[in-house]
Amino acid sequence: MKRCALVLMLLGSSARADVLDGLVIAAGVADEVSTYRGLQQPGLYEAGLIRNTALRVATKAIVAVGVIGGANELKKRGHKRMAKVLKFSAIGLWGGAFVSNELKRRSAR
Repeated sequence: MKRCALVLMLLGSSARADVLDGLVIAAGVADEVSTYRGLQQPGLYEAGLIRNTALRVATKAIVAVGVIGGANELKKRGHKRMAKVLKFSAIGLWGGAFVSNELKRRSAR
């Protein structure tokens, strides 16, 4: 299931993927890995709505496809700045979740 989700994330990127597309995918993967590692420690739990790992990965893959596809559509229609804002928002959100997960995991040791 996780492999399918990663393939979906990669398929959302156009043939002319840029650096921000890669960063969106990397931020999503980093968030998921840090969530998984945090859940391995006793006392830590998923604070979000989706507690099932496979469902969480699939949802994140679909959102990443939507962000990248939506940004590419915005770019086609002449909204280059808005496309970048959309990608940077996803990177910031998932990057922040990664940092938060790691801080909680390290403080629970």
